[in-house]
Amino acid sequence: MQTYILVLVLSIYLRTSYSAACEGDDCQPQCASYCFGVLNPCMSNLANLQRRTEACEAAVAIARLALNDRRLDTFGSSLTTQPEKKNTSQLLLAPTPEARKLERTDHFQQLGSKYYYIEKENKANWHEALEKCHKMGGYLGSLQNQEELDAFSGKLDGLNRYWIDVTSQFKDDEFVSITKGLKANFLSWAPGEPTKDGQCVDIRTFNGKTTMNDNTCSTNLFFICEKSNEI
Repeated sequence: MQTYILVLVLSIYLRTSYSAACEGDDCQPQCASYCFGVLNPCMSNLANLQRRTEACEAAVAIARLALNDRRLDTFGSSLTTQPEKKNTSQLLLAPTPEARKLERTDHFQQLGSKYYYIEKENKANWHEALEKCHKMGGYLGSLQNQEELDAFSGKLDGLNRYWIDVTSQFKDDEFVSITKGLKANFLSWAPGEPTKDGQCVDIRTFNGKTTMNDNTCSTNLFFICEKSNEI
C-alpha cells in the first residue's frame, strides 16, 4: 500500500515536471513547494495507517491470549466433570506447593511485594513481549505505584529500556494498563515525556531514578514480565 502511494506520487510529480515550464531562479522554490504540498498529506495518511496497524496488532494479540485462556478454562472445566480417579502415579506427578514455588522463582525474582522476570538478552517489540510474558505464565509488568517502580532501581542495565503493560494504542493520549483493561492509575514520566512519538510505554533507570517513556510499539526492546505471587 505504501509502495503504491509513493509510486503514484512520483508519477504525478514527473508528469508535472515535464509538462510545466519552469525557468529562472524561481524554478527550484516552486518545485520544492509543489512537492511538499503533494507529499505532506500522503505522509500524514501513512502515519495514520501506521497507528491503525499498531492498534490492530495489539487487538489481535490480546484476542489470541484471551482465546488461549478460554481454551484452558474449558479444558479445566471438562476435567472437573470427570469422575475423580487418583492413583499413586498421579499423586507423584502432581507438583507440591514447594515445587510450584521453586518453579515460579526459577525465572521470576521478588522485588518488593511482587515477582518479576527481567529479560536482558533478547529484545522484542511490544506485542511480541506481551505474548512472551503470557507464555511464561505471566503478563507485562503492571506497575501501580512509585514504590513498585523504585524497586527496579539498580536492577536495569545502563540506559536500556524495558517494555511494561501501558499503551495508548486504542485512544490517543489515553494510557491504559493492558493487563487490567483500565486507564493506568499510575504514570511517572521522565522529564520531557511523553513526547507523543509512540503509543507504548517503557521504563529505564537514569541517574539512579527509574521513569517511564513513550516509544514506538514496533521498536525492539527488553521487557519485564510480572507473575502473581499466589502459590
